[in-house]
Amino acid sequence: MIKRNHTIATAAILSLAIVAGCIKAKHDLDNLDGSAWSPEVGAPLVNSDISINDIILASDKNGVINVDANKFCTLVYEGNLFSKTAENVFLPDYSLDSAQATIDAFTATAINALPVGQTYTYSTTQIINLDIKDKDASQAQSIKLDKIWYKKGLIYIIAKCTTPQSVVIDIEMPNTNVIGTTTTLKGTINLPYTGGNVTRYAAVTLNLSQYETDLTLGNTTTNKYPIKYTYKITKTSSSTIAGEYMRMRPEVSSQEFKRIIGDVGQRSLSPFKDTVDVSLFNNSVNGTFYIKNPSIDLNITNSFGVPIDVNFDTLAGYFKNENPKLNLVSIPAAFSPLSILAPNYSASSLSPVDAITPTATLSGANTGGTIQTIMDKKPKQFVYKVRSQTNPGGVPSNKNVIFDNSKFAVDFKLNLPLEGYANNFLFSDTSKFEIGNLPENIERVTLRTFIRNGFPLGATIQLYFLDNNNVTKDSLITDGNTVFLSAAPVGADGRVTTPTALTRDYVIERVRVAKLTNVTKVVVRASTSTTNAPNTNVKIYSDYRIALKLGVIAKINYVIK
Repeated sequence: MIKRNHTIATAAILSLAIVAGCIKAKHDLDNLDGSAWSPEVGAPLVNSDISINDIILASDKNGVINVDANKFCTLVYEGNLFSKTAENVFLPDYSLDSAQATIDAFTATAINALPVGQTYTYSTTQIINLDIKDKDASQAQSIKLDKIWYKKGLIYIIAKCTTPQSVVIDIEMPNTNVIGTTTTLKGTINLPYTGGNVTRYAAVTLNLSQYETDLTLGNTTTNKYPIKYTYKITKTSSSTIAGEYMRMRPEVSSQEFKRIIGDVGQRSLSPFKDTVDVSLFNNSVNGTFYIKNPSIDLNITNSFGVPIDVNFDTLAGYFKNENPKLNLVSIPAAFSPLSILAPNYSASSLSPVDAITPTATLSGANTGGTIQTIMDKKPKQFVYKVRSQTNPGGVPSNKNVIFDNSKFAVDFKLNLPLEGYANNFLFSDTSKFEIGNLPENIERVTLRTFIRNGFPLGATIQLYFLDNNNVTKDSLITDGNTVFLSAAPVGADGRVTTPTALTRDYVIERVRVAKLTNVTKVVVRASTSTTNAPNTNVKIYSDYRIALKLGVIAKINYVIK
């Protein structure tokens, strides 16, 4: 409300130069005599209808006003205490071990006995024990996975061959299939030998996109990655000796998963800290502002298939000019930690859903009154620091299921029902102000206000005009009567019964107008009180209105020549 009145008053004074300039141009006549002429010319400035949104949200960009079915208003401030997506929490990272097929004496004899051009074939299956860790190096605990569905990823396999035979290597990932099929991931490396240097290299790249990998070896274990190599050795004119080999070195890169199933362990999610601005009190100075039944809602979203405990290291109101600056909220034992359920996914689930988790509400009743105490002291911010842990009970009874677009968030919502009272609640605000040079023929200016107030809130307002040195040059009101709004009466239910009306003129004489030419800033001070404060709690409804009309009347001296 103060911002709005400040804008109105400033607009009125700034308009003086415009009004006077227009009148001078209109009446600059050549053929009249030298008699004096002192007309009064009026101009409307404001004719507006003001709601609770205009009063609070015009200067409060952080809050939102919620209206219930009875039109009762609640001012809400929201912030995100913690927010993580699966892609920045559960990014499994692993490497694949190299494998080497060494030709022994028996195999060398068998190859050498073949006619040139004939092929000797044998296969090996390598079972790689994956040490799956998070890409976050601070998470030391391994992840035990049953299955991975890939969104993207590459396996680059380099082969080194030291035998003077032509070799074809067929590669198959027997437990890595196109999603929903039995089609396995395969590739081939060719290592022909045509003479010269025996040692040679070749490579193949396998694309994991839209494949799924089973790491259980038939539901018997976890983290096991089988690769089958089939070596087809075609005899050349050269002889093979024992000890020659084919070495396979697989490398994994650019992995992104669609879904994982397994046990992600007891992982500490990094502490998260931030603030939520309570800008309602940004310009408050002193006085009482009492809100009945303020509360904080902690709204949980969890589509990770993982139970999570949330711990509040800090949740406090912040006071800029007090010592101590923080007033801690007493977290109820039921919320410390706050246990977050996991959605109940099946192995065939194809997309994430949110767990059914109730909202945790902190109020005066369950925090020993600390929420009420903090709000009574008019905090500028709420400060929080939150940490959390997955699988707090240890090994999960149900496998963890995580999708790439799963998320986990704890949102903060400060609810301020607009019921209570204000008693000499003082605001002060300073803004830039410049009126420039005024025409010399202005004798005086009158600001005329008409206000019809449907709010149970009254206000006294004063404007002070300061120069660059912060010296007060003048004030808007000099007669001591600074009542700008007269509070409307309320009934037993706290609702307004009838609006009030007030008409008043504020006169600025020429000698005072001249003082404003060096003014660079204006200070608005307003003291507000609700009806019958502090003995009566009033309620604010969305259909309350202030009808405001503001005009300016300028008296100007002219000499008719």
